[in-house]
Amino acid sequence: MSPRQNTQPPSTTVRHTTLDRVTAFASVVAVLIALWVAWDTSRHNAAALAATDRSLKLSRDALEVQRRANAASLRPHLEVKTELGNPTPGHPNGRLARSTLQNKGLGPAQVRWVHVFLDGEKMPGGFLSALTKIGIPDDAPKKVAAFRDGHPWLSPGEDVLLYEVALDDTSAEAVKSLLTAQREKDRLDIRYCYCSLTGECWMHSKRPYNAGCRADLD
Repeated sequence: MSPRQNTQPPSTTVRHTTLDRVTAFASVVAVLIALWVAWDTSRHNAAALAATDRSLKLSRDALEVQRRANAASLRPHLEVKTELGNPTPGHPNGRLARSTLQNKGLGPAQVRWVHVFLDGEKMPGGFLSALTKIGIPDDAPKKVAAFRDGHPWLSPGEDVLLYEVALDDTSAEAVKSLLTAQREKDRLDIRYCYCSLTGECWMHSKRPYNAGCRADLD
């Protein structure tokens, strides 16, 4: 008996091989397309995120600029002003010497504290002690700031009295001593702390001074 012969046509095997190759190629193409789509999508997403980050940064910068502008528009500036007024009534050669703390800034200021130093020494009695040591007669009529009623607010252009002394005809030397002490750096030093509505605080002192100056300071 002769061996069984293969009766399947050769063309069928060729068709199967070609189909397998086409299918494999199509699969590769599909994977490449999927990868490209994923890459392109991520690229666009990254660009969108970068644009969002830039917008947020610009918004933050704009808010910071606005905050600083608002703070600057509300910023106070306090200065001490000392002057001799008109002659004291009944004393043609006398003078009314007074010193005030003035707000020359744009916004209101809260005075947190005022300390008085004479020749580098803090005066425990404030202006009364300083005036006496300068040579102002004890019986000279005086008004001095005590700030016992809390921390006063000063509107722009407003002032608060620090001291006022009515000097008679015989007080020429006392007037000279007072003005000299006020003007000289090493004598009368009025140190003060004040804060704005936004909580910014500043301290003025002719000499280095490590006292705290902040809005929550009592």
